[in-house]
Amino acid sequence: MTRFPLRIVAIVFVAAICCAAPVLAQDPAMPAQDNYSSGGRGFGVQVLGGPLFADYEDVAGLDFNRRTGYLVGLAFGGNRGGVIGVEADVLYGSKPVDIAGLGRFKQSVVHVPVMLKLNLGQESAHGFRAFLLGGGYFEWQFNGKLQDVDLSEDTSGYEVGFTVGAGFEVLRLGVQARYLRGMRGIDRSFDLSETIEMKSNGFLLLFAFRLN
Repeated sequence: MTRFPLRIVAIVFVAAICCAAPVLAQDPAMPAQDNYSSGGRGFGVQVLGGPLFADYEDVAGLDFNRRTGYLVGLAFGGNRGGVIGVEADVLYGSKPVDIAGLGRFKQSVVHVPVMLKLNLGQESAHGFRAFLLGGGYFEWQFNGKLQDVDLSEDTSGYEVGFTVGAGFEVLRLGVQARYLRGMRGIDRSFDLSETIEMKSNGFLLLFAFRLN
């Protein structure tokens, strides 16, 4: 059974805290950037995380109820200093649901969206900036458990889908909301000829801190 070391998440946040102090001490005055550069000052990096509210539509007669999970990780790019950018995230977390009559099903995931981002507002990393974003995601699903019963042999695999959302950022702090919709499932052998239709969906609320 594959297990994701939670120590990695702790290391990411410790590193973010260590980076935050010198970043905030920088002079807020910033040179003008080309609208299609990587970010406010070069390639943008953010630490982000928040609650995930996952659900499934009716699958094989099962009744699912939404539960609260989480995703945490890093975001790269986004072109903070321009109008249009590309953002890619690497997020780790838990995606639980309740199954009526059976109990709680928990799944560990690594969620990787790649999105186009439309920025509106001030270009300065310390100013107010609203944005819209949308694109596709790839998700590795593993360590599935129903109550305390390990179902990894039957539930580990991959999911692809799309995400759309919006948010704002000010003084290097950001809040955003995303809708996630699963489209296809791929088994853990990664046999693309054996994909199946997925009916997952979710609402993700993220809080972010920009490192540069």
